[in-house]
Amino acid sequence: MNLPEQFTSNIRMFFGEVGKKWLADLPNIIAYCEKRWKITVHEPYKLSFNYVAPATTKDGKKVVLKLSVPGFECAQELQALKIYNGQGINKLLDFDEEKAIMILEHIIPGEMLSTIEDEEDAVIISSKVLSDLWKPVSTHINLPTVDSRANAIKEYALKHPNGFGPIDGATLQQAAKVFTYMVDTSKETMLLHGDFHHYNVLSHDQGWIAIDPKGLIGEKEYDLSQYMLNCIPETIEAKAKTIDLRAELFAKQLSLNKERILLWGYCHAVLSLCWSVTDDEESNNKLSTSSIDAYKLLINMN
Repeated sequence: MNLPEQFTSNIRMFFGEVGKKWLADLPNIIAYCEKRWKITVHEPYKLSFNYVAPATTKDGKKVVLKLSVPGFECAQELQALKIYNGQGINKLLDFDEEKAIMILEHIIPGEMLSTIEDEEDAVIISSKVLSDLWKPVSTHINLPTVDSRANAIKEYALKHPNGFGPIDGATLQQAAKVFTYMVDTSKETMLLHGDFHHYNVLSHDQGWIAIDPKGLIGEKEYDLSQYMLNCIPETIEAKAKTIDLRAELFAKQLSLNKERILLWGYCHAVLSLCWSVTDDEESNNKLSTSSIDAYKLLINMN
């Protein structure tokens, strides 16, 4: 089975021996799915951390097969999909939680939000989708909170006082303090998508719909953080200008606090870069702090 090198590298790097075993067993898992659900699995989409491929049922219906490494984020996504029940997000048709298998609705036409070049148009579309996704938290929901991400950045700061990868120690310490402040001053927490960005929003019928929720509990403003890092110019100044515009537009469209959008975004930019640091020095040398630096410009300006 020929799999993209970047995909297999991601799985081995993030999931270790469990990931290696899962990769080796992937042909058997696909065969199991074809037999159990009577589907034909086609060539996969571009792969990152999950095996995702279009499939066809015996009666010709198009679906999507999503396979994940068991024991990690699949349970969170399943719970989020069940709660959403197709509202603002693609439908969960069937699943096997133990094997981390999902059969999902095939989105048509399925063009990504990244095809929308105008920033204001993209924000208007995104705001409508997010309005459908954000829900009050009920007591029975067992999903991670933004607090857990604050704790993660604190651990990075404690373990790496002199810096981690391209991130200097002072930035780690600052991000940990800001993250703690943001958690402590959050007024309303909601069920969030958790990984909302241009590649997780697809055109559907006459509108748009989200896919691949992480399932996270936190303040609304935090859910914009990954969006801010995607489809963005390269230079620090251009990044800052784009992030500032997006924050302004989202604040207006969704009646949010622009300052908190920026502060959450800064925290997430640092944490996201921490997640990308590996034991491979060559890979780490390719990582850039430009998004973090762009946020620093904006936070000083606002």
